[in-house]
Amino acid sequence: MTRARAFNLLEVAVASAIAGIIALAALSAFAVLNRQLVRLQAETTASDDAKTLIDFLVSDVQAVGGGQVRPWMALNVENGDDATSAPRCTNFGQSPCGPSDRLTYALLVPTPASVCKIVDINDVTHILTGDLDGTCCLSEMLLHAGYDARIPPILAPPVLANLKAHTVAVSPNGLNRQLSLDSVNPVTCTARFAAGPMANIDNAPGLIGQFVGGSVSVVRIRTLYLNETTHELFSFEDKRDFNGADVDVAVDEVTRIASNIFDFQVQLGYDSDGVTPGIIIDQLSASDEWRFNAAGDGAFAGDGLRMMAMGLIVGVNVHDPGYSSSAQIIGGTMKTATGVHLRSAMGKAALRNIFVFF
Repeated sequence: MTRARAFNLLEVAVASAIAGIIALAALSAFAVLNRQLVRLQAETTASDDAKTLIDFLVSDVQAVGGGQVRPWMALNVENGDDATSAPRCTNFGQSPCGPSDRLTYALLVPTPASVCKIVDINDVTHILTGDLDGTCCLSEMLLHAGYDARIPPILAPPVLANLKAHTVAVSPNGLNRQLSLDSVNPVTCTARFAAGPMANIDNAPGLIGQFVGGSVSVVRIRTLYLNETTHELFSFEDKRDFNGADVDVAVDEVTRIASNIFDFQVQLGYDSDGVTPGIIIDQLSASDEWRFNAAGDGAFAGDGLRMMAMGLIVGVNVHDPGYSSSAQIIGGTMKTATGVHLRSAMGKAALRNIFVFF
């Protein structure tokens, strides 16, 4: 007959210690695995967010210009490292001014009367006269562009005052000048104009008489910019109080596009060398055909603009204070963040409406 024997105290203690060690190892392994899983999820989310945002922004900017307005007449990059861009930083709440870029571009407003012939224009009284063909093309153009809420009846009073509309004038020989209209008289088909937010890319500031016989097209002007303190990417559409570089960024004219953005850079590609037509050389140097991709880049001929590139750095919270990451995009500086996974992304696209064939 076999007698039943219970565990003694020493055996129970040893068994409990072994079980505890196994449990502690299992918990430690689970913690490590869970930390890796969280980081992997953050990396995947950052990659997806970066690619989605790049696709959205590139598709929107790729449509710059339209009709008579070519991309080089409607695309302006303010390089963050350029001292000439610094005075406008405070207008966009960028204080201090960081290395990120600002991108301003014009989109043609598709209307039945989106283009108006310039009959006369002068730089003394700042009056532009449109094509008077039964009805005033200037007022019709702005009416179809959605400015009817701001336009009083034509008969009383005849002057359409307090109007804030942006246009791009194109001369018969291809010069461009950005004109922002602040009043229109439908009876005489004249408009008073002032310098607009893209006046710094005009290629004929002192030759206003050459625009007679050209055209004027109504556009909407947007600026993409980054608040490097709050890491928010904004879109600003100028609608009023414009005065060239001294733009007034009102709260109701700003839309937040994305948060957790740590850098925003833009480059422009020019087919400029005449040796390899249709091929834009990118060597990340000041001597290639891309501007703003290296320090010391010079200016290029405006009508050689063919492509644009856009890059940004997206951050996703990892909820791990011991985690840190770094990322950099072309034209920008190295960014480092603690507890955040940073992911850089770049996108390139050929610009439309260039009317160049090889």
